[in-house]
Amino acid sequence: MVVLDSSGKYEPGEGGWLSVAFKPTMEMTYEGLLIFRFHMNPTRMTIPVSGQGILPQVHIIGPHVNFSPTLPWAETTDVYFGLTNPCPFPIELIVAHSDEKWKEEDEIYQLLTKYYNKPDEMLVPAIRPGTGLPFEIINFYKKFTEKVTKALEEESAAARALSTRANTAAKKTAKGSKPTPKSTTPKEATPRKFRTEAEIVADEIKSLKENNVDPLKECLHVFDHSSTDTKTDKNMKGLLVFVHGSPCEEAHCQEIAYSIGKRIDLPTINVDLCIVEALCICDCPAKQILTSAIHETFEMSQKHAKGDSDDNDGVSQGFNS
Repeated sequence: MVVLDSSGKYEPGEGGWLSVAFKPTMEMTYEGLLIFRFHMNPTRMTIPVSGQGILPQVHIIGPHVNFSPTLPWAETTDVYFGLTNPCPFPIELIVAHSDEKWKEEDEIYQLLTKYYNKPDEMLVPAIRPGTGLPFEIINFYKKFTEKVTKALEEESAAARALSTRANTAAKKTAKGSKPTPKSTTPKEATPRKFRTEAEIVADEIKSLKENNVDPLKECLHVFDHSSTDTKTDKNMKGLLVFVHGSPCEEAHCQEIAYSIGKRIDLPTINVDLCIVEALCICDCPAKQILTSAIHETFEMSQKHAKGDSDDNDGVSQGFNS
């Protein structure tokens, strides 16, 4: 169990979500505690966390398959048995000796293991049982296999051509052609070394890595949320839910707003704080109108206060006289 968010800061009235990952390694019950510490507060908050690791299992109805005595070359005898899935999730059953798709997937796994230098794990998008591996990985495997097969054919053809030329030269020599003097014999060329299948595979892997080919990264492109919308366009699209009420029901309205936000996965904000922050940060016509109104009100209050003070002074002088 791992908390993906190790720390955070929340303003007054602000909330958020924490991500907790669970990756069991055995079929057992896991229990733990999430401990939260707060700055300038010695009190810790603990939340119990539990999880259950489950291995895929299959129950066989009729665990023994027995065929009755059958004569050689007789008609085929069929025996049926049943399978049930007791797990709360779907499972994929593979009959290895007759499943061609499983053989291909095993070859793909061996290729990826060699391509990524035997990593501890290789992550792919979640796949439904029976749907096969992602298209990007299948395409990578097919192209790689085609390149290796083509290279093997070229090496084999070159080896056959060289062998044919060597046999032809040997036959001409055997028919009695005069040997060339040793001093005038040209130096023999270095025989060509043909690559083995393992060497061809290693060369193809090296070439793909130099070209930055990454099939696992390509199959995870569905999680890349790239958008061409501008900031203004993004702010114009979405869902807003307003919860309002009388001042005496403010606490109740806040509770309703936070419940709705949690239910439909939307951030909850205070409109009053948004207005105050907008007036303090942005430079819009509304800010100018409100600022001028505040200044006018302040000046009027100052004048009224000054007029009241003058009147009080005049009254006090009249009493003194």
